[in-house]
Amino acid sequence: MLTATVLSALLVIACIFAVIILLRYRKLHAKYTADIHLYQEMLDAIPFPLSVTDKDMNWIFINSAVEKMLNTTRAACMGKHCSNWGAGICKTSNCGITCLKQGKSHTTFSQGGGDFKVDVGYLHDHQGNIAGHVEVVQDITDMTSLIKAQEKLIRDANVICDTLVIQADAASSNAQQLTTGTNEQMASVEEISATMNEISSQTKNTSERLASTTTRIRQSANELALSSQQMDSLIEAMAKMNKTSEEISMIITNIEQIASQTNLLSLNASIEAARAGEAGRGFAVVAGQIGELASQSATAAKNTKELIDATLTAIASGNVFTQKTAQSLNTAVESITKIEQSALEINSAVSSQAESFEQVNIGLEQISSVIQENAVIASDSFESSNLISEQSRQLDELISQK
Repeated sequence: MLTATVLSALLVIACIFAVIILLRYRKLHAKYTADIHLYQEMLDAIPFPLSVTDKDMNWIFINSAVEKMLNTTRAACMGKHCSNWGAGICKTSNCGITCLKQGKSHTTFSQGGGDFKVDVGYLHDHQGNIAGHVEVVQDITDMTSLIKAQEKLIRDANVICDTLVIQADAASSNAQQLTTGTNEQMASVEEISATMNEISSQTKNTSERLASTTTRIRQSANELALSSQQMDSLIEAMAKMNKTSEEISMIITNIEQIASQTNLLSLNASIEAARAGEAGRGFAVVAGQIGELASQSATAAKNTKELIDATLTAIASGNVFTQKTAQSLNTAVESITKIEQSALEINSAVSSQAESFEQVNIGLEQISSVIQENAVIASDSFESSNLISEQSRQLDELISQK
C-alpha cells in the first residue's frame, strides 16, 4: 500500500511536470512544435489514463490511454467537460476535482467490475494562479482484490489468534490444574509410600515375632509331648503300685488268717494247760504270750490292711486323675500341634505379605518417578502455554494494528 501510494504520487508529479511544460510550450513557444510533440509522446507513453482540464473542468489534453478507454480522439475531447468520462463519480461529491477542492488528493470508484483510483493535482500558471487540473486514473482492481484478500486473511488470522488465545489460556489453565493435581498426587504417593514402608516394617517385625513364637510353640509342643510320655510312665508305675498293693493286701489277709489260727491254737493250748494243772502252768504262760502276739499281729495286720486299702483307694483315684491328665495332655499336644501348624501358615502368609509390600513399594517408587516426570512436563507445558498465549496476544495486537 505504501509503495503504491508513493509510486502514484511520483507519477502524478511527473505528469504534472510534463503537462506544465506542454502547456507552457503550447502557449508561449509555439515555434517549438517538435518539443511539444516529444512531451505529448512522453505523456502518451504513460500506461495510465491521464487528462488535463482547465479551471472550469474542461478538457485541454488527454493522453492515448484515455482515448483507448473512451474510444475517442484527443481532438474530439478538447473543450468538453470532464464529466464526459462517464464514470460513476462524475458530478458527485466523490469527483476527483471536487475532492481536490476539499483537500483530498485522490478518490476511488468502482465501475464495470473493476476498481479505480484517481490521483488529482492542481496546475498553476507562472504567476502561481490555478490554471487547471491534472487527473491520473489507475486500475487498482488487482490491488483491491489483494487488499481484500489480505483483509480477509487478517480477519481469519484474528479469528485464529483469538481461538489460539482461548485455547492457549485453556491449555494454560489445564496445565496449571495438571501441575496442581500432579503435585497432590505426588504428595499422596509419598504419604502412601511412607505408610506402606511403615506397614512393611511392622509386617517384618510381626513375621520375626511369629517366627520366634513358632519356635516357642514348637518347644512347648516338645515339652508337652515329653510330659505326656512321662505321664504315661506315671500311669504305668501307678498300675504297678496298684498291683503290688493288691498283692500286699493278699499277704496281709494271709497274716490275719495265720494270726487268727495262732490265737485259736493259743486258746486251745491254754485250755490244755489248764487241764494239765501244775504241770502245764509254764506251757499256759507260753500259750498266753503266743495268743497276745497273735492278737497284736492281727491288730497290726488290720491297721496295715486299712492303710493299704486307703492307699489303694488313693492310687485308684490318682490313676483316674492321671488318666484324665494324660488325656488333657494329649489334647493339648494335638492343639499345640495345630497351633504350630497355623503359626507356620501365618508366618508364611506374613512373609508373602512382606514380599508383596516390597513389590508395592517398588511400584510406588516407579509411580512416584513417573509422577515427578509428569510434574516436570506439566510445569513445562504450563510455561509453554503461557508463552504461546502471550505470543498469540502480541500477534493479535500486531494484526489489529495492521
